[in-house]
Amino acid sequence: ERRRIFSADDLNYMLSLSEDGVVSMQVERDGETVELEKVKFALEEYEGHTFMVRDFYVEPIDANFFGVIKEAGARTLSLARYVLMSFVDLITGRYGLQDVSGPVGITNIMSQAVTKATENGIKGLIYFLRILSLITINLGVFNLLPIPALDGSRVLFLAIEGIRKKPVPPEKEGKVHAIGMLVLLAFMAVVIVSDILKLI
Repeated sequence: ERRRIFSADDLNYMLSLSEDGVVSMQVERDGETVELEKVKFALEEYEGHTFMVRDFYVEPIDANFFGVIKEAGARTLSLARYVLMSFVDLITGRYGLQDVSGPVGITNIMSQAVTKATENGIKGLIYFLRILSLITINLGVFNLLPIPALDGSRVLFLAIEGIRKKPVPPEKEGKVHAIGMLVLLAFMAVVIVSDILKLI
């Protein structure tokens, strides 16, 4: 399955999906498209997961206004897709509860990011802004998922209303959102407990 790469971060995530360290890529070299078949990369273990080691770098973009705007858009798309794919990985079991962070975990991550920002100058600030953007996009994308009690669910009901040419009975929609809210609150409680246990 081919996937388009939007940014270096996107590339890192796509490479991490390979379990045997072997991938095929289509790259551009000197203006020409080149097919690289079954390239073998080294693997390393980290917190119970196997990740591919990227031993090459992505050519940087020109530091001009349009280049920066284009890269910002590409990274936003990359992070949004990353969030969606991570959600699918969570459902399919690739990642477990220990890989999920709630309010407590996010606060801890932001605290570490602030510490790095104060200790490492501009590099730390860039790291902090990257974490902040990931959290912001994560919340935005997650809120648009068609899960009861979220805005995405409301959009889904509006789409159903448009197809049926009549609204869904408010009492039925209300029950769906109420059940969804209870499930989300229960899941959040479990994640918070997991976050606390990680810190102990």
